[in-house]
Amino acid sequence: MRKRGFFIFLISMPLWIIDALWFYELSKKAGPFAYALGSPEPSVPPLLNNIKWLALLLSLTGICISAADFASWIRRRLWRP
Repeated sequence: MRKRGFFIFLISMPLWIIDALWFYELSKKAGPFAYALGSPEPSVPPLLNNIKWLALLLSLTGICISAADFASWIRRRLWRP
């Protein structure tokens, strides 16, 4: 079985970590009562939004490629004489 889907999925992990840390820093700056007191939601920078979409795309691509590789590996294993 090939490992390319797994590697694509691993590439997306640092992007998820960057996204989570950056969002944590933004929420820390907003303060603990930012949403409770009716203040507007802090705007998310476009770069953070793009990182999130890229991480999601890479994660889904890695999972789909891994599933396809697994299906072809099972098919080859079943039909091997």
